[in-house]
Amino acid sequence: MTRRRGRRNGFTLVEVCVAAMIVAIGATALFAVALSTRRTIAVSPIREQMHQYSRLLLETLKTHVTSDTAVATGAPYPTLGSPWRLCPPDKTNSDGTLAWALSAGNHNADCFLTPALTGAPVNAHLLYAVSVQGGARRITVTMNWDEPD
Repeated sequence: MTRRRGRRNGFTLVEVCVAAMIVAIGATALFAVALSTRRTIAVSPIREQMHQYSRLLLETLKTHVTSDTAVATGAPYPTLGSPWRLCPPDKTNSDGTLAWALSAGNHNADCFLTPALTGAPVNAHLLYAVSVQGGARRITVTMNWDEPD
């Protein structure tokens, strides 16, 4: 009895498993790219708004620096409501003294932000710190917000 060795139709189990693995890896990569793109699109407007408000804050602080003659001459600070103050939430320091826009220390500038940014789900905060070294001020702006999942 002789066996006829001919070509079989179809795929072997190994070929099917390898093909399934390749398709699974490709689908996983495509899904990861789709999720990443969706998250980037959701976060971009928030990120752009926060950068705009931080630039607005820096421009406002720049006007304080250029009109900073009272500090340079040792004159007393102007009264409340003057351009030396940024916003009402920044009324006092932790020790109860008045907090001016360019006084050394940490400052909250959330008043620059819209209620849509400061409320849930974004919970944004705009903070800045002023340090004085050798009569020169260094301002560091920090932006914090919750990004959607």
